[in-house]
Amino acid sequence: MNRLNQLVYVRLVPGDLICEKGQMPVYLDEIRNEKFRITADLRSIDQQAAAGSWDANVRALRQYQMQTVAMLDVLQLFRQQAAQSLHVFYGEVSGVLLDILIALEQHFPEYLAKDIYMPEAYARHVTAQLEPRIRAAEKYLTDKKTDRTLVRLIFQPLRQPGAQLTFGMVMYYRRLVQDLQAQESLRHMDINERIHYILYTYNFNSPELFRYSTRMLRQKVSQLRTLQEKKALLIWYGKELKNMPANEYALHNGKGSIRGQLLEWIKEEKLFLHTLFTTWDS
Repeated sequence: MNRLNQLVYVRLVPGDLICEKGQMPVYLDEIRNEKFRITADLRSIDQQAAAGSWDANVRALRQYQMQTVAMLDVLQLFRQQAAQSLHVFYGEVSGVLLDILIALEQHFPEYLAKDIYMPEAYARHVTAQLEPRIRAAEKYLTDKKTDRTLVRLIFQPLRQPGAQLTFGMVMYYRRLVQDLQAQESLRHMDINERIHYILYTYNFNSPELFRYSTRMLRQKVSQLRTLQEKKALLIWYGKELKNMPANEYALHNGKGSIRGQLLEWIKEEKLFLHTLFTTWDS
């Protein structure tokens, strides 16, 4: 990547580039040639992946990933600073680098660093690809009479203005969208229960889901008359949460478990109810 880095960071600075307009086609050809060389390296890694060292492949592929992301971010900054006449050129260069990221994601998703933020142009590309699948999932869930508030909060992290997407979040949603419409083994459940089950299994650890789940559970508890009934319902939910299977996925890595948060809330709610009923009785 050294030659590509040099071309982007040294040759494509807006102030220098405008003085060398005649060189732009040359630079673009060089960048395309570097892309072909890199994709050849990627094909070689792909062919040798089974026999090669996992650690060595991770280091090589993540270096390609991180350097390409950094160059795309720099090109976005250059474009913002450049004269309008240079915008098409910067767009063409960015398109070449986007091809590298697309190849990395298509062929080596398990090797990539998941906590790296996607460049703006690449985030637009992947969300545009995901959008038809998301709309299909929304229609499926809506047709099945899923609570619309629940459907909306599932896809809110992808759609909120100014959202910064990581590679891991996009990989997460690709799996989640597929499972929301599958899961034949859960057909015996009410649709809303089934969606909660999937979201908890996938550790959909968003504050919105926590607030939604605790609000729904508090409503269920409030409909019961006695302390014993209320506590029994909370105990049952806690037991169900503990017995759910888990996987390695998370919407937000490093931000805890949605099930852990709910179990802590249930514990506190039981204590609160006990204290409340004891106070009334006295």
